[in-house]
Amino acid sequence: MTALAICLIVVGGIASAFGALRLAASRRRVLAPGEVPPGNGVPILIAGDISLIAGVLLLVL
Repeated sequence: MTALAICLIVVGGIASAFGALRLAASRRRVLAPGEVPPGNGVPILIAGDISLIAGVLLLVL
């Protein structure tokens, strides 16, 4: 159980950081006319936060 909690915490931290970087990058990008904007990273950020919370709860409880 402890190994699963640690894995969830590590994966959640990486996903949260990646989502935050994608969100910051999407805010600074200038689009050409007719270009479709890429994803903004919010779903990855939220999934990473949920994974972090689940890992901490599994470790504590």
